[in-house]
Amino acid sequence: MFLSNLSITRPVFAAVLMLSLLTLGIASYRRLAIDLYPNVEIPVITVVTIYPGASPETVERDVTKKIEEAINPIAGLRHVGSNSREGVSQLFAEFQLEVSADRAAEDARTKIAAIRGDLPASIQDPIIQRLDIAGMPIVSLAVRSDTLPPRELTTLVEKKIARRLENVAGVGKVDRIGAIEREVSIAVKPEQLESLGLGIDEVVLGLARENVDAPLGRLTGPSSEAPLRVQGKARSIDDFRAMVIAARGGRPITLGEVAEVADGEEEARSLAFVDGTPAVALDVLKQSGANAVAVADAIRAEAARLTNELPPGRHSNLNPRRSRELRPRPQDGSH
Repeated sequence: MFLSNLSITRPVFAAVLMLSLLTLGIASYRRLAIDLYPNVEIPVITVVTIYPGASPETVERDVTKKIEEAINPIAGLRHVGSNSREGVSQLFAEFQLEVSADRAAEDARTKIAAIRGDLPASIQDPIIQRLDIAGMPIVSLAVRSDTLPPRELTTLVEKKIARRLENVAGVGKVDRIGAIEREVSIAVKPEQLESLGLGIDEVVLGLARENVDAPLGRLTGPSSEAPLRVQGKARSIDDFRAMVIAARGGRPITLGEVAEVADGEEEARSLAFVDGTPAVALDVLKQSGANAVAVADAIRAEAARLTNELPPGRHSNLNPRRSRELRPRPQDGSH
């Protein structure tokens, strides 16, 4: 009755009030954040452990089973699954819906830290993450070239395109797929090692010892101070070949005497294609709480500007990326 009486006795005030509420509603609607997925928390965590050089059987026996046994007593645990591959252990732990994902991840971190001494010393620290739907890519782009080789195309994407996209407001991270980085390959000659009485471990230790920039201290003047360091890192392929890795009979032995050193490309661990043509793909992830639609529109606008700035023979595509990761096929030790 109050609203009806107010509208009859003071129609102008009621009209102004309704227009004010309508204006406020329109302004709030225009500023309403839009996301691709609802903001829900799924109590699922993953534990990834890298064990370099280990077979699937060794990974399962020495890492996967021990971590499974460690997290099994956590309250609210519903299901545990694992996958042991060449050098990698992956665990997926699902909890009851009423369990907080952050609390589950913290409990798993505490349990794994308690058995860290029982795990192999050569493993990398386990990476514990909770499943975050909002952390999925919102936009995918791909860049291909008719003239540039893969390594030069990767350099173009990283130095020009990826950096521009990372500076767009609301962008949290840009993942690269199909990138081919530069790599110096060293192929050891077994017969040369045998003739000089060297082991492969001496070559590895020699590289680790020599290929490093070591600080020496500071050079102090009357009114200034400058740091001193030894630049031991190789700056070219010839520097690698001339690197002294060992000594026999008082004679230094260089890397070039026992190995072939070449400037090449790293092994491809992922692939991206655009209409069957190899490319470098970029997955764009937004910042937490950012408007997914606004960020996607900004990425599209920036991609259009970048397309016009690319050299001839380079093409960019928005969204039609198809990529896959190259992974070792599971063997008997995987489950």
